[in-house]
Amino acid sequence: MNQGTCAVTSLQDQGFPSREFLYSQEGIAQIDGAFVEYLSGHDAQLQMTLIHARKTKEALSDRSLMDLSEGIEAFLVALFGLEESLDSIKKTVRDLNPLLKARTAFVQRFVLRNPQVEVHRQAIDEGDGPFLENALSVFLETKVFEPMIFAKKVMEWLGDKEKFHRELQAAYTYTLWRVFTLQGQSQPASAGLFDAPFPKHYDALIKNKKICSEGEIGVKSVTELEMGQSYRGGEKSLEFAIGQMKYCLLCHPQKKDSCSSGLRQSDGAVRKNPLDRALHGCPLRQKISQMNSVAL
Repeated sequence: MNQGTCAVTSLQDQGFPSREFLYSQEGIAQIDGAFVEYLSGHDAQLQMTLIHARKTKEALSDRSLMDLSEGIEAFLVALFGLEESLDSIKKTVRDLNPLLKARTAFVQRFVLRNPQVEVHRQAIDEGDGPFLENALSVFLETKVFEPMIFAKKVMEWLGDKEKFHRELQAAYTYTLWRVFTLQGQSQPASAGLFDAPFPKHYDALIKNKKICSEGEIGVKSVTELEMGQSYRGGEKSLEFAIGQMKYCLLCHPQKKDSCSSGLRQSDGAVRKNPLDRALHGCPLRQKISQMNSVAL
């Protein structure tokens, strides 16, 4: 992208009397005009591409849309004074990279793709956690389990599997406990370090869960539809969101962005799940892979 420099003034300097004004048709039109003008300094070629697409009603290419999204982000960040917030988010992404690399290389590939993982997991009991953590702490050289130290160490050990065989075995066994036992899954972990995708059992989509509300004595049983989201809601952390984005395969360059366009059979027909529901993908046709490429 050929970028120039362009300063964006504050809301008041741009002629917006208040943030509420932005919710009016007049406000939307004014902010759009300010953005198009901003593009002339940010990326003049992209500005021309946008104006041409609006006149001809031609669809923008994925590359142009991704470039445009970066321009919109820069424009809005400057307009609303969000530079510190954006820098904080970018720092969080950078800080989480070692954890996310370890999740992919160690947890998902080294552990869960082990041909004997199903046999090995059967030997792990719910109560093994403290013993396994103590055994691992000798190699991590920490008294308390630290996800970041674990992530950096396993990546180092993977570089020489023969030399670090004992260390990898301790980390492997501990990971089995974290992934496959209820007690292990209940332990806190940054950015879903030990999260693992499991097959959905379509003959058992409804199950009872025991939950305990904060400040409540005892437990109560609830029925929850396992559709990928809890109906009880609750906000997710930034770390969780980044961890989920890192699962994305960024497959739009290969035209295989099934999250957006749906899952297809070899003949091009839309695939169906065991409940005979067509897997059309995002009903809003959001460009999910492209979004994650820009965000990360």
